[in-house]
Amino acid sequence: MQRSSPSQAEVTLSLFCVVAAGVLALLYLWSRRDFATDTSAVVDSLLLACFVLLLPLPLQRSQRWWSSSAFLTLIGLVLVSLAGALAPMINLRPLFISAGAVLTIYALLRWLRREPFFKAVLFLLLPLLAGMALAGTIWEGSYLHPLFPEALPLGGAYMDRDTLFHASFTSMFEYFGVPATGLDGIPFTSYHFGAYILFSQLSRLLSIAPLTFLQMTYPILMMPLVLKSLGSVALTLQGLLPTASAHGRLLGNWWFWGLILFGALGFLPYNLQMAMVIPSTIVSQTNVVGIIIGLLLIGLIVALLRDVKARQWQLNFADQAMFLLGIPLVFAYASLAKISVGFPLLMMGGYAFWRVRLYVRRPILIGMGVSVVLFGVVYMLTNSTSGSYPSKPMLMAIIATTVPLQYVAFWHFLSFFWTLLFVGLKCRQLNLHTLGDVRTAFRERRMVDAEALVVAAVLGSAPAFLLDIPGGSGYYFVDVQNWIAVAFLMSGLAGVANARISFQDFFLRRIWNVRLRTLALNVVGAALALLFVTNTLTIFAHFVTHDFAIRSGLAHLSDEQQTAQDFIVALTELAGQPASERRNALVYIPPTLQSYWNGQTCDIAPFVAPAVSGFAQIEGLSSECTTLNPNYWASIRWEQAYHPSADLAAVCRRAQAMGFESLLIMTDDPVVAIERYVCP
Repeated sequence: MQRSSPSQAEVTLSLFCVVAAGVLALLYLWSRRDFATDTSAVVDSLLLACFVLLLPLPLQRSQRWWSSSAFLTLIGLVLVSLAGALAPMINLRPLFISAGAVLTIYALLRWLRREPFFKAVLFLLLPLLAGMALAGTIWEGSYLHPLFPEALPLGGAYMDRDTLFHASFTSMFEYFGVPATGLDGIPFTSYHFGAYILFSQLSRLLSIAPLTFLQMTYPILMMPLVLKSLGSVALTLQGLLPTASAHGRLLGNWWFWGLILFGALGFLPYNLQMAMVIPSTIVSQTNVVGIIIGLLLIGLIVALLRDVKARQWQLNFADQAMFLLGIPLVFAYASLAKISVGFPLLMMGGYAFWRVRLYVRRPILIGMGVSVVLFGVVYMLTNSTSGSYPSKPMLMAIIATTVPLQYVAFWHFLSFFWTLLFVGLKCRQLNLHTLGDVRTAFRERRMVDAEALVVAAVLGSAPAFLLDIPGGSGYYFVDVQNWIAVAFLMSGLAGVANARISFQDFFLRRIWNVRLRTLALNVVGAALALLFVTNTLTIFAHFVTHDFAIRSGLAHLSDEQQTAQDFIVALTELAGQPASERRNALVYIPPTLQSYWNGQTCDIAPFVAPAVSGFAQIEGLSSECTTLNPNYWASIRWEQAYHPSADLAAVCRRAQAMGFESLLIMTDDPVVAIERYVCP
C-alpha cells in the first residue's frame, strides 16, 4: 500500500478545514443577504483562518518538537493575538490576510500534485458537508445567528443571553483590559476569561465589533480550528508508542474522517441527542477555545517527549524552557479559557507523569509543579466564593438536575462512549481476555494510554457528579475525555487506523469474494454516513428556518418591537466611537425608562447595551431585576449593579469615582436618543 508522509496527511487535514471555513463564510453571507454586510470583513476573517490553519505546513521541516503542527499552530495564535494588541499602533492585518492567501495557494497546489484529481474533487464534498453541519450546529438557533443583532428587537427566543454576555465580556477586555461584564463600571469579575483575551485581540486586529466577531469570525475560524487540532493530535500520536499504526493516505480513510466528524458533532440522531442532554459542546465559545488549546497542548507534549527521547534525554535550553515554562503557561491558558478543560487535563497529565516515572527528570518535575501552582492561581481568579449562586455539593448532581429519568441508564454509556470504545479496542489489540490479563498489562505498562484516559474520564468528570454547577455547565467536565478519546482512536493507538471502502469489489461477480466482515463493516459505515447526512440536513434546516423566521418577524414589528429596534440602532451607532471615548463615558439607562426595560428578562436586558455598543454601563439593572432571581451566572453578583437611591448627581459622582467623566444617557422623550451629559 502506498503511504504518504505525515506532512501530506497534515496538508489533507488542513485543506479539509479550510474548505469547511469557506463554506461557513459563504453561508454567513447568504444568511445576511439584503442586510448591510461588510463583505471585506468576511473575506478577512476567512483568510485569517487560512493563516492559522495552514501556517504549520511550510514550516514542518524536521521531526523536532518545534516543527510540530501543535507548536506552530500555537505560535500562529500568539502571532495574531500580538498583532491585535499592536493594532492601535500599527495595522498588521494586510500582512496576515496576504499570508493567508499565499498559504492557501501553496497548500492547494502541493496537495493536488500528490493526489489524483478526480478523487480529490470527490473528497472535497466531505468538508462541504462538514461546513454545513458546523453552520447548522452553531447557527441553528439564536445563539450566534448571523442576524442576531437585527433580531434583538424581536425579543423572546431571538435574544440569547450567552451571546450578549460573551460580547459584553469581550468588549470590556478589548477596551479596558479587565475581565468585567460592564454592568456597573468595570469591576473585576471572577469568570473563566481566557477566551475573551483572544477574542478581543482578534476583533481589534480585524477592526470589527466584538459582537460581529462572535457571529462571524468565531465560527469561521474556531469551528474548523477545533477539527484541525483534533486531527493534528491524532497525527502526532502516531509513532509515540510501538502499537500506533500509520494512517497511510488520509484521502479515503473513513475511520479518520468518521471519527473527526462524529466526535465533534455527535454520533446520535439529532432529536435523541437533544432529548438525552448529550449536546455538541462546540456551541460554547469558551469551551471551544479551551478544547483547542488543550488538544494542542497534548500534541505539543507528545512531540516534545518523542523528540527528547530520541535524543536520549539530552535536553537543550529550548527543551528545558518548554518543560519549565512553556507547557505550564499553555496549560494555564487552557484552564483560564475553561476551568472544566484544565481540571481533566491536570488529572490525566498527573497520572501519566507518575505512571511513566517522568518525575525522575528534574525539568519535567519542576514543570509539573509550576503547572499545579498555576492551576491554583487560575482557580482563584475564575471562581469567587462570594458569587450569588455558588456550586453546592450534591451526589450525582448532573444526573439529578439535568438528565431525564428515562435516559439515565443510557446516558452514562453514551456520555463515555468514546472512552469505552478505546479501552475495548485496546484490550482487543493487546489480546486481553480476563482481569488477570488486564492486571498483567497494567504491571507491564502496556496500556498507559488507556489508563490515563480512564483517569480523565473518572476523575476529570467528578465535579459534574459531586457539585450542582449552575447553568448545566457540569457536562463540560464530562466532555473533555471524549475529545481526547476520539484523538486516541484516530491515531491508531488502539490498533485501528484505517477503514477503507472499495466500491469496485461490490460490482458483478466480485461481490461473492467479499469477506462477510468487510461486508458488515461497509453496511455499518453506510448507515453511519446516512446518519451524518440526516443530522446535517436536520440542523441545517433549523438554521434556514430560523433565518426566515427572523426575516418574517422583522417585517411585522409591533409598536413595542419598533421602539426596541430604535434603542438597538442607537446603541449600534455608539459602536463606532473611538476607544478614547469608551474610556471616558459610561452608558446610563435610567431604571425608570420602562420602554427599554419592559419585555426583556433580567438575565438578558442588562447585557444588551455593553454587548451592542461596546461601552460599559453604570447601574445597568432595572428596579425589577433586583428582586427577580436570574439564577444563571453563578460568579456574578447582580446586586452590585443597582443602587436604588441614586439620582443623576449621585450617578455622576459614582462614575467619576470610577475614572469616567461623562454619561451617555438613553432617553425616549420625545424620540429614542442618547444624550451626552458631562458630569460637573
